[in-house]
Amino acid sequence: MKLRATREVFYSALTEEDLKGHILNDMESPEYPQIISNNECSAVVNSENATSDSALSFLIKFKASNVAPSAIPNGVCGIEFPEAGLPNTHVNDNQSHFNSINVNHHDLRLESETELNKLVAEIRELVPHYHSFDLDGVKRYVLRTLDDPEWVAFYQNDKKWRKFKNKIIQDSFEKKHCPIVEEDLKEYMKAPSDEMEKDLVFLKQHDAVTDAKKLKLLTRYFSKMLWPPID
Repeated sequence: MKLRATREVFYSALTEEDLKGHILNDMESPEYPQIISNNECSAVVNSENATSDSALSFLIKFKASNVAPSAIPNGVCGIEFPEAGLPNTHVNDNQSHFNSINVNHHDLRLESETELNKLVAEIRELVPHYHSFDLDGVKRYVLRTLDDPEWVAFYQNDKKWRKFKNKIIQDSFEKKHCPIVEEDLKEYMKAPSDEMEKDLVFLKQHDAVTDAKKLKLLTRYFSKMLWPPID
């Protein structure tokens, strides 16, 4: 399955004109030939690895690594290209921080508007012809891939995405247990649980809590978790 990442997220079928806008690099005055980048992806959900991506994995990696300046998506979306009859050439790329994107990159060459119209017609025959994932899907992916070496390195070098990742981990903890505020932590201390302590260790392992006030509280109530001291 070959996908082209879109600039916007949509959840219903597009008109021909809208599809053209998502495919072309410049809708205002397109010049041919048009080189349309896209990536080979697995149709299997959650199947990403070091050299292959699911649709969700590719779209998130593309938004994180290839769109400048980096921005946190509210969702991600891609258009699926038909497999047959297209001059869609595999080209090793080195533009992305992620190996799986670089090794699965393709360039589709369109020579004219006639070829564009043919492509749009073939795309519209695919059901579905787009793959969309909302913010919750993005968050679940982030939690699932926290230990991926490439993502670990990426978070270290991108402040926005590191902050996004930390908030997802912290929000997940607070939804499962309680807000990291003194009143709730005091209440928890009356009946501590192994599960919550395990999740506190997880917070620390991923440096997910950076707010000084919250770190002070965690240090005060959970010193045995070896939280770094706060002056």
